[in-house]
Amino acid sequence: SPGRAILNGAGARRPEHSLWPHMPILARVVWADTGEEEWIETTAMGWAGDLVYVDMRRTDYGVNACWLHAEDVRRRSAT
Repeated sequence: SPGRAILNGAGARRPEHSLWPHMPILARVVWADTGEEEWIETTAMGWAGDLVYVDMRRTDYGVNACWLHAEDVRRRSAT
């Protein structure tokens, strides 16, 4: 079954730039089914323009990755 829909997601595209190693971030996700906002500790895998490609595989939401606007992403320390 498909994962939960993300209301503030920015659609699919190919990353123009990859981040290796992936950058630790906090990602603000707004779930379409409930409208609830959640901050998730994860990593950024790449970016394109003002969009950030966010790894969601470590969550139990059934979504592998999503695109978020840079304003919905905050860097966090790697510790």
